[in-house]
Amino acid sequence: VVVLGAGYDSRAYRFQKALPTARFIELDHSPTSVRKQAMVKKIFGKVHSNVTFVAIDFNKETIADTMGQEGYDPNKITFFVWEGVSYFLNDDAVDRTLRFIATRSAPGSEVVFDYLPEAAIKGKSKKYQGVRRVAFRMALAGEPLLSGLPGDVGDVEKYIKDRGLEVLSDVGHEQLVRMYLIGSDGKPDGQPSRYYRIIHARVPAP
Repeated sequence: VVVLGAGYDSRAYRFQKALPTARFIELDHSPTSVRKQAMVKKIFGKVHSNVTFVAIDFNKETIADTMGQEGYDPNKITFFVWEGVSYFLNDDAVDRTLRFIATRSAPGSEVVFDYLPEAAIKGKSKKYQGVRRVAFRMALAGEPLLSGLPGDVGDVEKYIKDRGLEVLSDVGHEQLVRMYLIGSDGKPDGQPSRYYRIIHARVPAP
């Protein structure tokens, strides 16, 4: 399991009993990774042997270069989690990441990631008005929104296919509510953002 832009993601620890033989590789900026390792040691008394931390600046470094130094095996089926990251990267970094997954992991490997439509990033559509407030806040925090995937859903599927992956699902607000947020009373228990979408893609068989 490779967690791209891991931040303080806790899957490696929450799922340790359910996935006792799985290896987790967490990639993130060095300061965040160092702080997380210190927090893990404080909580658990040690860094778990099934977790490897890799420092990377996605906009400046390639995953291939950094992961190759940590014993990553491209012949093994890998599950990539890329959450809350893609829209903070430039277009080239997004492209490189998807092509790495397609060419440097075994057929059957999968990736799940969220994204913003390019029109939302560029403020071209009225239905994405809420993004402007988010973009303003993130820019003030030093994390500007840099990129989105092109066009409508059909264009996104072509974009992903052109980078060597096949789309299994591409869901937005309405689908996410139906899939995960309908409570026992039949009503939504909260609302996800109306402009973020989540893609599940796979490395196809040769």
